[in-house]
Amino acid sequence: MTADLRERLRRLGVHKGIAHLKATRVVQPPSPADELTPLETPFGFAYVRRQNFAFDQPHGVHRLGEALHRAVPAPMLPKQVEQARFPALSLREALFLDIETSGLNGAGALAFLVGLAYVEGEHAVVEQLFLRNPVEEAALLFVLEQRLSAHPALLTFNGVAFDVPLLQSRFLQARLSTTLSERVHVDLLTLSRRLWRRVLGECSLGALEYHVLGVRRTQQDVHSSIIPQLYREFLLFGNGALNDDMRRVLYHNEQDVLSMIVLAGRIAEALHAPEEAIAHLAVGQHHERCGEHARAQQHYHVAAQRAEHAGVKAEALRRLARQLKRRGEHEAAAAYWRQLAELDDLEGIVELAKYLEWQRGELHTALEWAQRGLSLAITRSQRAAWRRRVMRLRLKLARRKAGRQAA
Repeated sequence: MTADLRERLRRLGVHKGIAHLKATRVVQPPSPADELTPLETPFGFAYVRRQNFAFDQPHGVHRLGEALHRAVPAPMLPKQVEQARFPALSLREALFLDIETSGLNGAGALAFLVGLAYVEGEHAVVEQLFLRNPVEEAALLFVLEQRLSAHPALLTFNGVAFDVPLLQSRFLQARLSTTLSERVHVDLLTLSRRLWRRVLGECSLGALEYHVLGVRRTQQDVHSSIIPQLYREFLLFGNGALNDDMRRVLYHNEQDVLSMIVLAGRIAEALHAPEEAIAHLAVGQHHERCGEHARAQQHYHVAAQRAEHAGVKAEALRRLARQLKRRGEHEAAAAYWRQLAELDDLEGIVELAKYLEWQRGELHTALEWAQRGLSLAITRSQRAAWRRRVMRLRLKLARRKAGRQAA
């Protein structure tokens, strides 16, 4: 960029990075009541709220220590993880991270609050890095990088899509290096969806808190949708000291981080020693992705037997039948297709109709199932495909009958 172009952009108010940001007021040091501790960095002071929680501290129906003493089995970790290095991920070694931002989109969105949790001695430590003013961002990021470097793994909730990309952009804007991309990163949302999506439908952290973790927040909580506006008002009308709204935001972030701890423990428990049908289904899917088809089939079979939820049972039966079909064991697969067909599952019905038509030659029964499939079809393309199948089966039956009469 030439000096002339840089000057023209400056006159238009266009700037790069955060160096141009200036404090609009004198930012007073935090008072003891704010519970913010200044940490000196090469970029000035960062401000941290730190709390220690005993391992026997309950959060919902679980205790923090129960969760933190668990480990996530290696097959459940991201594919890039070397299993020789991480036979399992101990949650005691991980860094939990959750951010609150000044906006959801755009390069200007700031991570003004970074909630962290990790084990120190016999306590769970929750640290919240708070950005009192945008000019202090580099100091906040410096402290964050120190915490990241001290832990081999990072646990987030939807961090792959949101938290990590936003933080990486902020490090880039501040021209600071980071090891974010080098961390083993486990996204708890991904694992939660595999375990509970078919039962709960929605897998937001709030839904998981209510239905899985037994967490009930107090009225001090604030909805995440209004947090960006509360922070903008804090910058406009505050003097750097926490107000009631920001204390509510800190509470919200603290609860998010604590919920992530017990959620990780709940997931590790479900995947390490599955008992519920949905857990067996999730473990089976992981083994299938790793090419361990025999172990996957064992878990799918248990899931199909124990499932009370129709969606879980159907998915387990579908995966069992697909594995058998790939191995050419059509007769064994047909038993599962029949169970699926009796659940009005279209995949089961079409596979059973094809098996009866091509493998067994039972055209009358195949036609009955094809007509059943036509009655259940929803989309135009589905109805067209089922009509073609019904017409073909009727034609084959008519030809068979004509052949018998001619004989």
